[in-house]
Amino acid sequence: MVIRVAPSGSVSCEISDFRIVVDPGPRERGNLILKTSSELPLAAASRELSSASPDVINHAGEYEISGIKIKGLEMESESLGHSPTGEPSPKNIKTTYLVEADGVHLCFLDGIAKELDDAFIEKLGKVDVLFISADKKSAEPKKLAALVKEVEPHIIVSTNETAAESLSEGLGKKPEISDRLVVKRKDFEGEEGTKFVWIKEK
Repeated sequence: MVIRVAPSGSVSCEISDFRIVVDPGPRERGNLILKTSSELPLAAASRELSSASPDVINHAGEYEISGIKIKGLEMESESLGHSPTGEPSPKNIKTTYLVEADGVHLCFLDGIAKELDDAFIEKLGKVDVLFISADKKSAEPKKLAALVKEVEPHIIVSTNETAAESLSEGLGKKPEISDRLVVKRKDFEGEEGTKFVWIKEK
């Protein structure tokens, strides 16, 4: 599996001739598109999955496409906006994705504004590679470091500069910087600790 991050922050994972792209920019293409944030109502989102080509997933659920297993977890505390009357409304649907491909377990977390509770972290299960993006609101070093400690991935990948700087401060170490990451299941056998990588185009 070859992993790259575009300047837009989108992540692409290539498994043989199959390409998964998470939050692609306008010109980025793949066989499977995962969107971590959507302002569409859930009904419209579900229609997109069945009608779009390539396959597009932008909400919670369990799927299997070309032998790749995908599980979307809605981040309820992040998804709910509020109407003028104060009632919660799903204006912005945020989803975390768990992907199992080529024997590797991937988890994509995008710009978390609030701390994840224990119940949500438990749902993540086994994570080999944890992808984190962050903006100024979500880039709290202690919070991100605590999240890494809870999840215990083999590799943590920063997908933007803000996340890289925040994680570096929180973890107390500098990331390895590369334009891509090659991952194989056997790489994790007998490995301890967490590798910290910042993928960016050179």
